[in-house]
Amino acid sequence: MRIGSILVLSDLSAPQNIAVRRALHLAAVHQATLKLMHVPAGSGKLADIGTEAEGADLIVVAHRLERSMPAFLRGRAVLGLLRRLDTPVLVVRRSQRAPYSKMLVAVDFTPRSQAMARIAANLDPLAQVELFHAVTTADEARLRSAETDEQSVRSFRAKRRRRAQKDMSAFQESFGARRDRTRTALGRGDAGWQTVLRQQRTGADLVVVGKRRRSAWEDLLCGSVARRVLVWGSSDVLLVPDACVGVQQPLAPDRMGLPGAWAAMALAAGRGAP
Repeated sequence: MRIGSILVLSDLSAPQNIAVRRALHLAAVHQATLKLMHVPAGSGKLADIGTEAEGADLIVVAHRLERSMPAFLRGRAVLGLLRRLDTPVLVVRRSQRAPYSKMLVAVDFTPRSQAMARIAANLDPLAQVELFHAVTTADEARLRSAETDEQSVRSFRAKRRRRAQKDMSAFQESFGARRDRTRTALGRGDAGWQTVLRQQRTGADLVVVGKRRRSAWEDLLCGSVARRVLVWGSSDVLLVPDACVGVQQPLAPDRMGLPGAWAAMALAAGRGAP
């Protein structure tokens, strides 16, 4: 993705200057035009933002805590923005002026993830990129509920991990970036939570995740990875909508996991959706 135009959304308060500074750095890196839109706190209309965002290749906003019940039920404002737009949104938490040094890209081995990883690598060309995948444990729970013996469960877990390692190696090869710039890692469990843990463990200053176009209620019930990373994480976050990477229809559920909606609803019921 070529970044030729960047839109910054800000209420012009001092805490939100971090988004402006980050956008200025990226505009210099990509020799992009930069537009600043004043969005007063609590009064910005998504339709107005959508009009200004037409033609922008990247939208940059500062992270803002939203603790009210209406905001919780609507979904975070930035997720509401992504439901209207097909443009990547960079949510800035940190005030550092330096380029990104470590990026963590949450992948699921699909063509969508390949495109998303390339977008991340292009954002700050000198940053190290770690491709991270969390192996689901949903099937293990199903096996245990069917009273499968522990040895069989462990054998199944090991088989899943070997398959994930093979898929990751193939994914890294297809990614095409320099080997000295990329690394890979696997986690185990809920993708959103594992991504946050990995970010904290590695000190990555940017996490890159995909975002499917779903309603606020679907995000709430299904506990999207994007929502979890925004709520629980501490790094900047680049949210890449499906349409930006050529996905027009909902993706199929995990090929070896529970059907998407049921798995997500079970997770929400068991953990509590953020």
